[in-house]
Amino acid sequence: MKQYVVVRDEITNEVELIGRFENGLGEIFKDGKWQTNGVIYSLQMDGLLEDITEVEALKLIAQKESQELQVA
Repeated sequence: MKQYVVVRDEITNEVELIGRFENGLGEIFKDGKWQTNGVIYSLQMDGLLEDITEVEALKLIAQKESQELQVA
């Protein structure tokens, strides 16, 4: 089972990081792909992760990629 999470900016509430846990493995979405990253465990311990659904995660990823294409 996958658990999807985000980290939001405290002031603007914008999503700064999209992550997921799958079978205990923490990953973040960076540079267009899922990458194993230990920082997600630190964020979890600090209580900075917000649970979201897979559908919400996919929408956020699509928005992020669309914004990156517009900048390029």
